[in-house]
Amino acid sequence: MASRLTHRWQFFMRAPLVVLFHKSLWTLLRPWDWTTSECVALSSSIAGGTYFYALFHISRSPLVWLVCLASKVTFIFFGHVENYAWPYAMALACFVSLKSTLETRSSLWNVWIWAGLATFFHPMVLMIWPGLVWGIRPWDRQRISQVIAALVLVGGIFDLFLVVGNVDGFFRTSWLLTPVPDPSGVCPYGLFSKDHLRLLFDFHRSTLMAGLVLLALFWKSLEPGWQQALGVTAGVTLLWSLVWCPTLGEWDWDLFAWPAVFVNLSGGLAFYNRFHTSSWWPDNLYNRKKRDSVPEREPQIE
Repeated sequence: MASRLTHRWQFFMRAPLVVLFHKSLWTLLRPWDWTTSECVALSSSIAGGTYFYALFHISRSPLVWLVCLASKVTFIFFGHVENYAWPYAMALACFVSLKSTLETRSSLWNVWIWAGLATFFHPMVLMIWPGLVWGIRPWDRQRISQVIAALVLVGGIFDLFLVVGNVDGFFRTSWLLTPVPDPSGVCPYGLFSKDHLRLLFDFHRSTLMAGLVLLALFWKSLEPGWQQALGVTAGVTLLWSLVWCPTLGEWDWDLFAWPAVFVNLSGGLAFYNRFHTSSWWPDNLYNRKKRDSVPEREPQIE
């Protein structure tokens, strides 16, 4: 990834704005002898600031944060030399926009502007669009028209660069798993083969296992709107992880950490919604002990 920064400017289809941001940092810092890898690491750390800012605006519950941060996905936002920190952070920012828009009843165009921008950081962000559409229910003609217009605009800009730009990084159908592996292809695994299942288990065990258990148990506690939108996105990205080929083997853990962003957050929120009013919840225990520690004042006799 870092070596791409030394090439001439081009529209890299798999991560256009990410590469642009990386390359801009390198152009800026190269006079101070920054290497390309150091610039990508700095870029990922800046994306980490965006990710944690978005997480703070979605939930301030320590338990939700614990579920999200006790995951290998967190390392992506601390100087990881790859393309994934920015699309993960921007995807979460889209749900902040959805949450704010629904709570303030403002224009849904805010959501689609954020979603369109995030998609140009990486086309994988298209996977959050079904969740966002689910979150804006009840649907009407105006809302659906906005979604269609936003998708057409994003697709049109991509097509424009295909026609007039210097483009690289195209999608390959060989990245989709098939039941029978192609020895001459880029993917040595068959769909749900022993090696494929082992890799999937290793990926998900280190990134989303706690969130997945909580989401499976308490998914009904997700509130309509932006929380259910997160839940739908968790499902969509999990399904994607089942059919996408880990061409780099165990080194593809950062790509397959993508579902963890949504699974952990929605699982933590579902658990919080289910139990935060219970008497044993830490905040409630603390408030009760604090209340009990205040001595009752005896009535004064005049």
